[in-house]
Amino acid sequence: MPLVTGTHIETPFIFGWAKPVPVNFRNLHNPKQDMIAVGLAGPLANIILAILCTLFLRAGIIEPYTFIGKLLGFGIFINLLLAVFNLIPIPPLDGSRILTGLLPPQLAYTYNKLERFGFIILLFALFYFGLLRFIGFIVMLLAQLLLGPQLFMELLGKMLK
Repeated sequence: MPLVTGTHIETPFIFGWAKPVPVNFRNLHNPKQDMIAVGLAGPLANIILAILCTLFLRAGIIEPYTFIGKLLGFGIFINLLLAVFNLIPIPPLDGSRILTGLLPPQLAYTYNKLERFGFIILLFALFYFGLLRFIGFIVMLLAQLLLGPQLFMELLGKMLK
């Protein structure tokens, strides 16, 4: 059952909605390297989508002040947010799969035991230890790098109206 955090904390996030993609570890030919590839697949897809949305805006194909321009702007921010969020190395997020592939086997085994507590650890890290603000900072920085300062400010202004 999803947990809506926006009711008590000033964020519109809903936790517990997405489910981890099941991975059949028997299909991995080189488990450590392939686990890193599996962990990178989702965030990389989000980054590619953010870049594609950016290309439409920067090339002038779509004007940022139009409805479609706003949708592309939201697409950039949402995909960057998902990429950065999923790279957090807390199980079951993709970042933990990447870290598991980089750790020595015994340490990876011990680390993966955290998965049953991952949701609680994630909530504490996000809201109690300020990880949410850090993610927001990184997303804004990446969006500004993709869009450039002028288009970034223009889009942000249009999206907040």
